[in-house]
Amino acid sequence: LKLTEEIARLKGFAWVDGKLVSLGDSDETKPKKINVFLIGSSSAFNWPVRHYPGEGYGKFLGDYFNPDYVNFVNNAVSGASSTTFLDDDKHLGNWPATRDAIQPGDYVIIEVGANDPKHTKDAEGNFSPEKYKENIMIMHNDVISRGGHVVYAAASSPVTNIKNGKIMPEPSRAEISLYRKEIAKQTNSVYIDCVQAVCDYF
Repeated sequence: LKLTEEIARLKGFAWVDGKLVSLGDSDETKPKKINVFLIGSSSAFNWPVRHYPGEGYGKFLGDYFNPDYVNFVNNAVSGASSTTFLDDDKHLGNWPATRDAIQPGDYVIIEVGANDPKHTKDAEGNFSPEKYKENIMIMHNDVISRGGHVVYAAASSPVTNIKNGKIMPEPSRAEISLYRKEIAKQTNSVYIDCVQAVCDYF
């Protein structure tokens, strides 16, 4: 119910006495325009035209919000990880720029993680789930400290992973997504399982 109410509000509506009503367009009733930031990697990236027909879902996600009420900002970067987002020198994501733009009431969708096995490692050079979760919590706390809200999302599943005619979750991405699901539960945040949604649909 909480997620349903939030989606309705972001699209310019509200639940009143069990009915969905327009928030209206007057200055008196129109809520302050908020930002919705998307933090992810290639599956969410706004790919250049030369990569057509390949597209990231972030290119289209903004179409589902009412532009009178929501400013959608896709800050996904192909090849990015939680480590590179926090490291300005990598030029694969720029978390400080996103963080500093967050205003009270804004939302940040965190989906980054698919590339962390390559970038987020322990002293022995192996992927470090602990370091990954630490990076995500840095972002989470930055959002909350600025009065924003965090929404976690599972990375979309590659179409190449097909079994018996059905799209299946790609194992490594599914594992990384579980860490975000764990953090969402611990922090009482919304978690959207994009992977399962895609697999169920197709």
